[in-house]
Amino acid sequence: MGKPDITHKMLLSFNDEFANVFSALALKGKVVLDPKRLKEAQTSYQHLDSGVPRELQRDVVKIYDGQAFGLFIAGIENQMRPDYRMPVRVMGYDWTRYNYQLSQLWRKNRKTDFAMNHSASAFHSISPVITHILNFSYKERWNGPTSVRDLVNLPSGLEDYFQDYKIHVTDLAWLSESERALLTGDFRILVDALCEMQSSGRITGSDRPIKRLEVLMAALATTTGRKSFLNMKYYKYNNSQGGVSMCEVMDRWEAKLKKEGIEEGIEIGTEIGTEKGIEIGTERERNKIVMSMIQHQLDESLIAELTNLSISDIQKLRKAACLAQ
Repeated sequence: MGKPDITHKMLLSFNDEFANVFSALALKGKVVLDPKRLKEAQTSYQHLDSGVPRELQRDVVKIYDGQAFGLFIAGIENQMRPDYRMPVRVMGYDWTRYNYQLSQLWRKNRKTDFAMNHSASAFHSISPVITHILNFSYKERWNGPTSVRDLVNLPSGLEDYFQDYKIHVTDLAWLSESERALLTGDFRILVDALCEMQSSGRITGSDRPIKRLEVLMAALATTTGRKSFLNMKYYKYNNSQGGVSMCEVMDRWEAKLKKEGIEEGIEIGTEIGTEKGIEIGTERERNKIVMSMIQHQLDESLIAELTNLSISDIQKLRKAACLAQ
């Protein structure tokens, strides 16, 4: 199915998506980037660490040349869970980009004793680096460190002398409606889906048109763990007519499941005593439903939530049907 960070990078590699996401989340809508002024930047950097070759690999990096406020380097790092190393990782990413610029400047002026004969103003051609972290998890907020200070045991009295380094993180699944209003394109649809998963555990979708259907479905599949999003035959018909929406995708998907009997025996309603509005009839009927869900590659945690079965019971049914992967 692929790794989540790969599908996230695919979606954010498009300049229109990147410009909107960076403007809305990193810059809080105060600066709106023009996608036409974005250029690709290097995402891997090699260096020696005690004589050992190392490589730093970033997710998505773009160079923005804005007429109003000049040039800067924008980076987005995608995470599916908190990482306690993130402040140091980002510090390394940013340092590498600054060091690369300094090296280029040095090479350009190496015949003029650049470092000795130029004042600090000569270095103003160095472009700022801004990195933003996106937390794609809909199960937990970012609870990891957000600064180097959070990682160190700083002795009392050294606070004024300690050089801190902070990072900025957005918990996508907890964005408010007003915050999401700044987002557009397919990334808005992905974020809406994450917010629905976080709040209710299911995706209903909206009528927003999807621009890059295959990329968005891949991102949803890897982020939610639902492989069924990759089965494009459910969605191609509507998309061929142009402007397919997430709501249409979900309706078509649910209709397919219903047609094949997956919803048979599941009663969704408001009857007293059911927390999720789901009731299962006989054990035989329930097992038939679970088997259909397994055959359609639904995530075990989702099946457990819908049927109130334990993960171990679901795995026994999977094994009995010779469907173990």
